[in-house]
Amino acid sequence: EVIEAQTGRRWSEAYLSLTGAVTTERALAANPGRGIVTWVHAQSAPPMLPPYSTGAARSRLIALLAEGHEGIELPREAMDKLACWIDLLVPFCGDYTEANAWSAGEQERYRHFLEKRARMEAIERGHVERLAARAEADRP
Repeated sequence: EVIEAQTGRRWSEAYLSLTGAVTTERALAANPGRGIVTWVHAQSAPPMLPPYSTGAARSRLIALLAEGHEGIELPREAMDKLACWIDLLVPFCGDYTEANAWSAGEQERYRHFLEKRARMEAIERGHVERLAARAEADRP
């Protein structure tokens, strides 16, 4: 387990190794082209990518396993799950709060902003509903 001080996240060494994450001055940094998996990073360039230019189709991990690395032959379902994981941008955990190493104060701060976000979403939803109702009422 590696605890990243900047973000207070807990990472498994296996995940960091597979993804080729590197340590920078401030934190761990993803490196989509360095690890054994290749994926589209959330900060990847926005232009249209050619088909099969990245993701599971270009992953060294998928190629290794397809060739029977170390005599291991994975069932089709397991290979499909690995490909899906890569194509979903290699998520480490289910949500942002999972695998954290936050203090009680940091957890409370996160909860505060999460609740604030929920309140703002409710307000926005109400505004959209009123706008839609007004547009419907104004329809000839």
